[in-house]
Formats: sequence, structure tokens, C-alpha cells
Amino acid sequence: MSRERAFAAEIIESGASALGRFAAERLFELAPETRTQFADGATETWKSHLSSRLVELAVAVRLGEPRLFVNRVLWARRAFVSRNVPVDYLATSLGALEEVLDRELTAEVSSFAAPYIEAARETLAREAVGPGMAGSGPGDGSGAAGGLAGELAVDEQTLRYLAAVLEGNARDAVDFLVSLVESGTHPREVISNVLVPAQREIGRMWHSADSDVAEEHLLTATTLRALSVLGTLGSVEANNGKTVVIASVQGNQHDIAVHALGIFFEWAGWKSIVLGANVPTVDLVRAVQYFGADLLVLSVALGTQLRAALRAVEAVRSIPEFQLPVLVGGPAFDDGDDLHIRIGADARASSLEAAVEQGLQLVTRTD
Repeated sequence: MSRERAFAAEIIESGASALGRFAAERLFELAPETRTQFADGATETWKSHLSSRLVELAVAVRLGEPRLFVNRVLWARRAFVSRNVPVDYLATSLGALEEVLDRELTAEVSSFAAPYIEAARETLAREAVGPGMAGSGPGDGSGAAGGLAGELAVDEQTLRYLAAVLEGNARDAVDFLVSLVESGTHPREVISNVLVPAQREIGRMWHSADSDVAEEHLLTATTLRALSVLGTLGSVEANNGKTVVIASVQGNQHDIAVHALGIFFEWAGWKSIVLGANVPTVDLVRAVQYFGADLLVLSVALGTQLRAALRAVEAVRSIPEFQLPVLVGGPAFDDGDDLHIRIGADARASSLEAAVEQGLQLVTRTD
């Protein structure tokens, strides 16, 4: 990445809070109705929204990948539609954002940001369905199941597990998973084909306003409980003498994937060290050294966490005696084919099974 681009990204990110407030004020001037939509909380609501967009913009600029920003704006658009907020407000807010950046930042810095904002505005124009109109497409929660079986085409087993959890029957949900194993399904398949899709579905439901935070937390707690049970039901290969450290990068509060992956690596004969969610970079480096890791796996959920991933990779690479391979995964890498390369990782895995296979290939290559 160029120094100029990195500098521009740093300026945008460090000023996100103040610039977000300025953009909110400009938005109210351009479209006064955006203030009345949220009554007394309008300023803070829009400041928070626009500050988040700026952080996302900074990451996209830093990595030179417009799709990172465009796709986050489209994600916001779906949330607007689901919550009956006119989508025109989103396009207008991007215009306000662009004006504020032109006004408050140097021409050089704002010139890096402008093409990304324009790309998002053009995409919104193509995607537009009218202010506040919830179309009949995927994820709008208009299906007969109230959004439960939406765009992910969730199968019957996942729906049964999810329904049991949301009805408050966590024990029944876990027992159902165990029954699948007892009937011949490998626990690996239960995790990949039931638990992982269930977590994705509850996230989609929340985004579409079909579930709330409490329900998401309930599912996560039950899934962690289920993983602890399923982990004991799979056969373990002979110890291969390799150690893997698995963590969600700093800022990533999600850890279902890292716990599941830890089980997969254990089944494959690895010593698996799962550090969980939101691991500070300095502590990650200590863990890599202390456990003598042969492989580091990082989970990155959002594009805004890519900078934390970059810092983590750089920190680990700075240890002379630990030139270990780094494998990454997570939705953050869906917006660019080579994003893992741009942050310095050796490979990107698209599934739990692929991560174990690629991990073995990476350590074999470095032996």
C-alpha cells in the first residue's frame, strides 16, 4: 500500500467521530426530515451511523478495495429497508459525507475517499427500490416463516435446531444434535451443516429486524454448549506434533468459528489453542511465543477489523524466531479476492474443513 493512501486512511479514521458529527449536521440541512425521523436522538443516531461509515471508508482506502465500502453501504441499505427507514436518506447521507470531507480535509486526502463514496452512491442508485419500500427480495422478512427461512435457504435440520433454541429449549436442541450423530452423521457435518448455518441465519434475522440481541445471544450460548458436547463425539487422529493458535482479531466479538475450528484441528491430531474473541494483538503475540505455535489462524468478521488483522500479522512477523504461517478466514475477506495477501497472510480459508487442510499444507511447506 502507498504511504499516501495509508496516511489518508489514518486521517479519515482518526477523525471519524468529529467528521461524523459534521456530516450529520450537513445531512439535516440537506434533508430536514432525516432529523424528525429519529426525534430527540437524531443527532447521535446519525453521528454514530456516519462515523461507522467513515471507519469502513478508511479501511477500504487503506487496502485499495472499493468493494469493502460499497458492500457495507449495501448492508446498511438492507437494514434501512427492514426498519422502514427511507433508503433515500442513505444516499443523501453519503452526499453529506462527501461534502464534509471536501470541506474539512486536504484535497489530497479527500481525493482518495471521493471515488469510493461515488462508487457507493452509484451502486445505491442501481439498487434503489424507492424510499422506505421493502421489496419482496431476499432478506426482507416478508416470507411465510417471518424471515426464518430466508435468503440462506436454511435446511430442515438447521431450522429445527434454531426453533428449539428460540423457543427456550436449549437441552432439546443439543439432544437433537447428538441424535444426528447417533444416527450416523459425523459431528463434523453437524457443526458445518447445522450450527454454522444457524449462526448465519440468526445474524440475517437480526439484520432484517426479525430477531433481537437477546435471541442472538441465546443461540450463541447454546451453540457453544453444543460444540463442547460434539467435540467429544468425534474420533481424534494421532498427534502430529503441531500446535495451532486460533483467535478472533482485536475488535471481533464473534468466537463461534474459532471454537469450532479448534475442535476440527484437534480431531486432525493438532494441539489446538483457542484464544476466543477480541484478542489484543500484544497478547496474541505472547500466546504464539508461549505455546510455540506452528500455525496462526485469525478470524475476521468485518471489514473494519482488517486493520487489526494487518497489525496482528505484522506483529507476529516481527518475531525473528517465529516465522510461522498465518491463515485467515471470515466474512471480511468476501469483498476481495486477495485481501488476505494485502494484510500479509499466507492463505485464506473459506470453510472449517478447508482451514484444516490448508493449515497442514502451510506447515508442511515451511518444515
